[in-house]
Amino acid sequence: MLDQLIIGAKYTLVFGFLIAFLRVAIGLCGGILFAFSISKRKQSWLSKIVDSIHFLPLTLIAYILLKPILQLGWEMEPSYTISERILIEIIILTVLVIPLTTVLIGKDITNILQQEFITSASVLGGSRFHILRHHVMPHLFPKLTILFGQQFIQVLFIFIHLGMLDLFFGGTIMGSAMFNEPPKSLTNEWSGVIGNTVHSFKSGQYWLILFPLLAFMLSIFAMQLIINGIKEVQQAKIGITAKKYKSKRTINHKENTENMFAPTSNRFQLVHDKKAR
Repeated sequence: MLDQLIIGAKYTLVFGFLIAFLRVAIGLCGGILFAFSISKRKQSWLSKIVDSIHFLPLTLIAYILLKPILQLGWEMEPSYTISERILIEIIILTVLVIPLTTVLIGKDITNILQQEFITSASVLGGSRFHILRHHVMPHLFPKLTILFGQQFIQVLFIFIHLGMLDLFFGGTIMGSAMFNEPPKSLTNEWSGVIGNTVHSFKSGQYWLILFPLLAFMLSIFAMQLIINGIKEVQQAKIGITAKKYKSKRTINHKENTENMFAPTSNRFQLVHDKKAR
């Protein structure tokens, strides 16, 4: 099980990063066009149409589109190579969310363009490219990192769901029904491991599914840490510093310094009283 998780990690994590990056990058390009080139009336119209996509089951749509491509019969010659299957799956999983990311990023850019400093930059003669590069992107980049992390986590969830439905990343070799063989993954990526462990429930070995689920959980937790680190760096660049906890030694030193200069009754005496002493 450990060997399978190590071998399949490069497929699950690398292509998960790639799909999430493509979603955000293409959505950013579309969001720029949405904010700069489309009127407010058309923006409202597109937003209402795209908002309905939130209620669509993306896993079910991906299953319908990918099943003829990824599932291979036991003795059937594949119609696509493994590279073609991976490329098609990347394109489908990316395109499904492009309208959502485009409208979401476009709304954020529109809100930034309504700020007073953007109006001042336009009055001073700043071009659209100058405003986008020097004023919009510094405020938009932290939101893009958060969106990238959310999309990466969503891609992992889709991998898990497709693995439960015997659609593994890169292709699925369906076992023989005569010999009751479980489906096999061509790449041994984590969704394929989950699919194999689901079929192991018939033998009563329920604990096998815990290890691939633990790998997914650790990846999601690591992505959350990366997002928090990037947010702190970006906030420090614009002058917002994170509140840090002071050590006990620093607090004690501060209290001793305050007590040293605190006013007492002995410090307020007349000069001739001190000379007499």
